[in-house]
Amino acid sequence: MCRRCPGRRLRQISYPEFVGFGLIGAHPPGSEWQFEARNLSPSSGTSEDPITGSLNAAIAQWMHSAGHWRDPVTVAQGTCIGRQGRLFIRRDDKTGIVWVGGQTCILIGGTLTL
Repeated sequence: MCRRCPGRRLRQISYPEFVGFGLIGAHPPGSEWQFEARNLSPSSGTSEDPITGSLNAAIAQWMHSAGHWRDPVTVAQGTCIGRQGRLFIRRDDKTGIVWVGGQTCILIGGTLTL
């Protein structure tokens, strides 16, 4: 668990003054996961997004393109807000496609008719 989570201060900031930003940092070698991502987004009505597939896909594409990631990686997200989000990321070297996966939890269901 993170010792310094800015959640209290971020709740005071609102759109359009602050839109949000994503961060990623490495965990020590031998950890259960290789990286921790954070998406601080108070303008969305929450201090932090607990799991963000699109942010992690963008980071993964960047890290693979820069040559920093060669093997599949596991990214943790939401740790600082008491969530245990885990994303599993790999890149198909033949196509260049980055695959992001993980477990999901359906909280609400419905049908939309357009």
